[in-house]
Amino acid sequence: MTPDLAEKEIKEALGMMEDFQVAFYGGTFTSLPKDLQLAYFHKLSPYLGKEIRGVRISTRPDAIESDHLETLKKLGLETVELGAQSMDQMVLNASLRGHSVEDVREASEKVRRANLELGIQQMLGLPGENEDSFKTSVSEICRIKPDFVRLYPTLVLKDTPLEKLYQQGNYQPLDLEKAIQRGSFAYGCYLEKGIEVIRMGLQATENISYEKDLLAGPFHPSFGQMVKCHYLVDRLIKTLRTLQVNEVLEIIGPARMLANLIGQKAYGRKKLEDHFGPIKFLPTEDPNLLIKTSDRWINLGDDKHVFKIN
Repeated sequence: MTPDLAEKEIKEALGMMEDFQVAFYGGTFTSLPKDLQLAYFHKLSPYLGKEIRGVRISTRPDAIESDHLETLKKLGLETVELGAQSMDQMVLNASLRGHSVEDVREASEKVRRANLELGIQQMLGLPGENEDSFKTSVSEICRIKPDFVRLYPTLVLKDTPLEKLYQQGNYQPLDLEKAIQRGSFAYGCYLEKGIEVIRMGLQATENISYEKDLLAGPFHPSFGQMVKCHYLVDRLIKTLRTLQVNEVLEIIGPARMLANLIGQKAYGRKKLEDHFGPIKFLPTEDPNLLIKTSDRWINLGDDKHVFKIN
């Protein structure tokens, strides 16, 4: 997309929303020629501080220069997302990422020194990754402590190097259950460290489907909700067992929280009822999650407090 086309799309968006960020995604923005990067930003300048709040970009960890970040920041840059994908060097090498773990650390520091918002994109199920190496990546990202994380399962798409590995029998993607388990582990770790998880799973598109370019992998349009359900239900069961609860009659809370607890195909409801018997789920405007047992009420607080119960 040219800078002129980008400006045209922005003008069309102005009539539908205000106080938003413009995002340059889908590639390595800071690897573009610098004059082209500046051309994009200059097209935005008439709208910055008015309808447009600022700009976010995604880029490779080995394509960050401190001086250039400062230049872009003066032109409206607010957020930088780094495609780290893994913090295990063997996994990065096996996945042909072309950057190092140290590149991720150094790029993160550069973004921090520029006082920009830092996001990290991580993938699960990459070639060469096992459960231990994935957990190591999560721990390393927690040490960096970005402002937010995006978490994506690895999918095999047509006409990619990964397709060749898959067809040769040298790569096997995770099944959906294992992907959800790893996602749940990461989600819980990031929440406990105060790192927001703003996206889990890829959005369904015309091409990301088994009828088009998707060959294999743990794709589900509700992957994010499935991960949240898995994490939240396990945490709730552990919490209630700690409180010596053996029977739950009602769970009352905001509709969104109850949807995450019940889950896809009632996965969460079934698991909770296996432990605590038949349960009524009652939505309320109150942000707190309330548990009614045969002899007491338990207030588990709002969403974030529920996640942080020990």
